[in-house]
Amino acid sequence: MQNKFYFFIEFIIGFILLLLSLFIFVFGKYFFYNSIRLFGLIIIFNALFGLFEYYKKSKKNLLNIILSIIVGFFFCFAPSIPISLFIIVFALYIFIKGLSQFITYCYYRKNDVDHRLILLLSSLLFIIFSISLLLSPYIHLYQVTLLLNIYLFYLSFSFILKSIREIISENRQNSIIRRIHVSLPVLFNAFIPRIMVEYINQKLEVNSLPVTDYHNTQIEVFIHVSKDGFGAVGHVDIAYQNEVYAYGAYDDLSNHLLGALGDGVLFIADKKKYINFCLQDDPQSTIFGYTLQLNQQQIQLVESRIQQLKSQIFPFSIENHPHDSYATRLQKATSASFYKFKEGKFKNYFVLTTNCVLLADYIIGSSGIDIIGINGIITPGSYYSYFEEESKKEYSRVYKKIIYTS
Repeated sequence: MQNKFYFFIEFIIGFILLLLSLFIFVFGKYFFYNSIRLFGLIIIFNALFGLFEYYKKSKKNLLNIILSIIVGFFFCFAPSIPISLFIIVFALYIFIKGLSQFITYCYYRKNDVDHRLILLLSSLLFIIFSISLLLSPYIHLYQVTLLLNIYLFYLSFSFILKSIREIISENRQNSIIRRIHVSLPVLFNAFIPRIMVEYINQKLEVNSLPVTDYHNTQIEVFIHVSKDGFGAVGHVDIAYQNEVYAYGAYDDLSNHLLGALGDGVLFIADKKKYINFCLQDDPQSTIFGYTLQLNQQQIQLVESRIQQLKSQIFPFSIENHPHDSYATRLQKATSASFYKFKEGKFKNYFVLTTNCVLLADYIIGSSGIDIIGINGIITPGSYYSYFEEESKKEYSRVYKKIIYTS
C-alpha cells in the first residue's frame, strides 16, 4: 500500500506538470513576465519582513535587506533583463551539451565507432542554436518557452503513465524492452546522490527489500558518492559473480583537464575487497548497492555484453604511476587487474558522455533497464533515481538495497 501511495503522488505531480505545461502553452511569454514579477514581490515582502525583524530584534543584516529590496524592485519593473539572463544560462547549458557531443564524435571518429554521424549533426544543431540564443536572448523567448513547454509535457506524461502502470500492478520485471527515460534536468540529477547522503546521515536508515522469487541475483549495481569534489556527483560500477567492473580515467599519465579526458581504463576487482577499500580510502563516501533479479535470458544477455567488453581490452600496467595515485592504492588493496581498450567507444574516456555510467548501462542495459536518457547524458544521479524508484515497485527488478558506509 505504501508503494501504491508513492506512485499516486507521482501521478499527482505529473498532473500538476501537465496543467503547468498547458498554462504556459496558452499564455506564452506572459508566464515568464508574471513569474518574474511574482518572484520579485516575494523577495520584497520577505525583505520588508526582515526589516521589521531588524528593528524589532536587531539581528538581521541591514545590507542584505536593502539589496533584497533593490533586487525585488528590479524583478518587478524590469522583468525582461532576468528573463534574458535565464535564456543566457539556458544557452550556455545547450552549448556545453553540444560541445560535449562534438568531443565525443571526435573520439568516436578517431576510434572508428559506428553510428557516430547523428552525434555530429546533433552537436552542430545544439551549438548553432545556443550561439543564436546568446547573440539575441530576448528575441528567442518564444522558442525557449516552446522548448520548456514540450519538456514539461513529456515529463508530465512520463510521470502519469509510469504511475498508472504501477498502480494497476503491471508485471514487467522480465521485460527486456527498453524505454526512453524522461528525467529531471542533468544539473538536478547530478547531485541527487549527494543529497541522499545528507538524508541518510540524519536518519541512519538501511533498507533491505524482501526476496520476491528465486530468480538469478548475481548482478549488483553500486552507486558511490562522497562529500567532496567530483565524488559529490557520484560514480557507478557493476558487480557480477563477485567481480566488480569499473570504468574511468584511471591512467593518470594520459589524463587532461583534471581527469575529464583521458584513456578509458577498465579494472576488475574482487567485490568484497573493493567495497572495503572504497570505505577505507574515503571514509566520507557512501555506496548504494542494488541487487537485481534477472531471468536466465537476461543473465545470458549480460554475460554476452561482458564477453564483448573483454574482447576489446588488453592488460595495462600501472607500474609507472605515483605510489599515492588512486589506481596504485586500489591495486595494492584489492589486487585489481587494469585494462585499456583496443577499439570501440570506450577507448577514450570523457566525463560527460563516455563515462562510468555509460559502461554500466552497456552491461545491464541489454537486460531491459529502461534508463536511456532523453538528454543524451546519463549521470550517476539518473541511475540512483531510477533504482530508488524501481525498488518501490510491486514487481521490481531490485530485490535488495544495501547502504555501505564507514
